[in-house]
Amino acid sequence: MRKSRFTEEQVICPASAAFSTPMSFIESFNGKFRDECLNEHWFRDLTDARETIDTWRQDYNDVRPHSALGNRTPTKSLRLTA
Repeated sequence: MRKSRFTEEQVICPASAAFSTPMSFIESFNGKFRDECLNEHWFRDLTDARETIDTWRQDYNDVRPHSALGNRTPTKSLRLTA
């Protein structure tokens, strides 16, 4: 059986090449977003969805401390590293 040139090439995971953030953090965020926002609200229309999601995003980034950031908010952590 003849091997294709594609089977001999090394495969690079697109997620690890495209993002500097580890997938575990992305999956953690997705789970929190789904559990705390999407599963908790019924949206009347697109405008309502945008407003609700924006309110959740502001709370997530500006109010709630994150243990992975030394119990700082993402906004405060970003200011300290900039």
